[in-house]
Amino acid sequence: MTIDVIIRTEDETEAAVCRAYWRQADDGSWAQTIADVRRDYDLTQAQIGRIIEGCTASSAALRCPECKQCYVLKTRTHFGELSRSSGPRCSPCQAAIEGAKQEAARAERERRAEIIASEYTVYDSGTVVRPEDLQLSEAVALHVLLSDPAMEDQGFATPVEGWPKERPFATPPAHIDLLRALVQRDLLFAHPNSSAAAFAWDGEKQTGFYLERTGFYVRGTGPTTKRAHNLVEELTTVFREGPWPQHWLTGWADLWDQLALADASAYLDRKLTEHRLILNQGDGTMTALKDALASFSLGQTYNIIFRAARDSAAYYQRGGINMRQAANSTVGRITASTGRARANDWDLKPFRRDWHQPLSAVGETFFTSVMWIPDMMTVTRRDAQAPRHAFSAADVPVPTPRDENVPEEALTAVDEHPTD
Repeated sequence: MTIDVIIRTEDETEAAVCRAYWRQADDGSWAQTIADVRRDYDLTQAQIGRIIEGCTASSAALRCPECKQCYVLKTRTHFGELSRSSGPRCSPCQAAIEGAKQEAARAERERRAEIIASEYTVYDSGTVVRPEDLQLSEAVALHVLLSDPAMEDQGFATPVEGWPKERPFATPPAHIDLLRALVQRDLLFAHPNSSAAAFAWDGEKQTGFYLERTGFYVRGTGPTTKRAHNLVEELTTVFREGPWPQHWLTGWADLWDQLALADASAYLDRKLTEHRLILNQGDGTMTALKDALASFSLGQTYNIIFRAARDSAAYYQRGGINMRQAANSTVGRITASTGRARANDWDLKPFRRDWHQPLSAVGETFFTSVMWIPDMMTVTRRDAQAPRHAFSAADVPVPTPRDENVPEEALTAVDEHPTD
């Protein structure tokens, strides 16, 4: 395979080095090794590399399959690679192909953007969302999402997967359940300016959007930022001053249970992972955690989980079982510990919140802004009550000291703060 060399340097020594470097023997091997060339001309490897840039080497047998032009050989190693391969495209052809791909990708992005803009146009329903139209879980989730400062800038809330780890939207899997409920009730809509990664495609067909990646706006009329601001103001007033819609008074316990269960489940995963144990949580695990939370606060349930995970790890270390069996035994330990503590009326010490697992924005809003409970880790749901202002005057008559016919126990009930 003959190599043709074009000398472009005017220095005779450098020209001689170029010819020596590319010279071949009759059998096609190199006439001299690079070490020989370096010795003959007293050069370093770096100097030879610089000198051979002063010539252009090519071979008629080595051509780009696209444009049929001869390759420019950079080094002997490059020559060897081309000789052993079927022949890659030359740099200009490769650049042209990459440019065509980029242009096609740009055109595809524009096509998809047009489809998204037409299918997800900001919807003006003419119907304004009011607090009384919402379940309490929906009200809390909307308050959290629409309070996001990004609403003012871009007209839609930050996708929940983009929320900081220090204050996530909600603890999985509660975050998906909350978003799905809001979307299915036509309370939230996907904004067309959401990231392209928010929308799902099957080939060229648009098939929907991903709940965690999508920026949402609320149903209503007028600018989306104004809708969000008005609803947040109304919800804030109800949370702070009441009265609550009647169905909130019976619905808060379910939301408490949902958030506490998700938190306990996440804590169980974390503690087992620290011991390198993995548990596929199923119905049995949820039943055990629900049972614990029915009698104990979340902080006390953390105590039970911590000890159960620790004992399961010790069980595995003693040998004779595999890691899956050890992890599965944790559920039985939680159930047994809960039963013993309840039967013996033990006063379990409540754990503080794990700093690796901060309270979510939904949890913070619900427990502090809605329920007015400063530390939910120490409160059992069955001992909690809706704050006094949640009730209307018709629901809970407010007696005064001047009413002599009011029983003593009624006065005590009214004066006592429900969360004390």
